[in-house]
Amino acid sequence: MELDTGAAVSLISKDLYNMHLAHIPLHPTDIILKTYTGEMISPEGVVMARVIPYTLRPKVEAEIDRLSEQGVISPVKFSDWATPIVPVVKKNGDVRICGDFKVTINPALCVEHYPIPRIEDLFASLSGGQHFSKIDLSNAYLQILVEEESRKYLTITTSKGLFCYNRLAFGITSAPAIFQRAMDQVLQGLPNVHCYLDDILVTGQNHHQHLKNLDAVLERLEEFGLRVQKGKCEFFKDSLEYLGHVIDARGLHTSPEKVRAMVDAPAPTNVSQLRSFLGIINYYGRFIHNLSAILNPLNALLCKGKQWNWSSECAMAFEKAKEQLLSSRVLTHYDPRLPIRLVPMDKKGL
Repeated sequence: MELDTGAAVSLISKDLYNMHLAHIPLHPTDIILKTYTGEMISPEGVVMARVIPYTLRPKVEAEIDRLSEQGVISPVKFSDWATPIVPVVKKNGDVRICGDFKVTINPALCVEHYPIPRIEDLFASLSGGQHFSKIDLSNAYLQILVEEESRKYLTITTSKGLFCYNRLAFGITSAPAIFQRAMDQVLQGLPNVHCYLDDILVTGQNHHQHLKNLDAVLERLEEFGLRVQKGKCEFFKDSLEYLGHVIDARGLHTSPEKVRAMVDAPAPTNVSQLRSFLGIINYYGRFIHNLSAILNPLNALLCKGKQWNWSSECAMAFEKAKEQLLSSRVLTHYDPRLPIRLVPMDKKGL
């Protein structure tokens, strides 16, 4: 083909698209093109080619080399599948390579269904724990081998050529369910041990029991050849942060860091910003009494056809929700030995 780098767009024929790029979705477009001689062209669609920012290329290429050396990915010359990559910058500045499989293999997959633990169930089973340890698995999904026949479907296209994944890749729609099922099987039968994807929480009624449980977890991980990231592990802590909450012997607390970000957040100016605020506030909804009533003016702004109007009532609801987050309310761990009391509610739900 001939590429004109000075052209506004690059065009290919429908036959060429069907032959080589049919696995990449064709997005509709209302753009009308005009040739040099004046003819009008109405494209059937647009296919998006991913470009890695120049500032990230050295880190991306270094990560590709690292994954290749470790056998996580292998170079291939040809493939019927070619997934673009999305570099994700970690907190420490390193780059994680994720395939944008939603535009290639995910739509064609029979999605694996396996229940991901509910946060409420995890926390409810911590009753009696005095100290807590958290184990973080290193590159969690990449520790799961993929059958050789399936690896061709996990091909990514990079600036260094095509590579196929030999291990479970980030971005596959079934990856969380597959990984959670594997970890539940690995840790099956261990008391006071709770796993949420790549985070394992261990506790005990006393120091001796905690140590015994922790030894059992580490032995099980060694038996299955799983590796942990030592720098992210925490052992025998009075309190630690887990899934956006702080856990201690008293119970469950909101995360000070996340609450501070919420309290400092300015009032939303559009529906998109409001949805973001409500999403986070609802995540901590269990800490706020009568949350639905407090947020009613804000939820009303999300109604279809509702015109945006940030009224004084909305502003009051916004500030009250943030004030409630700052309260020192603690949710105690569930204890089946204690009696359960049902508290009646009045007609207003208070």
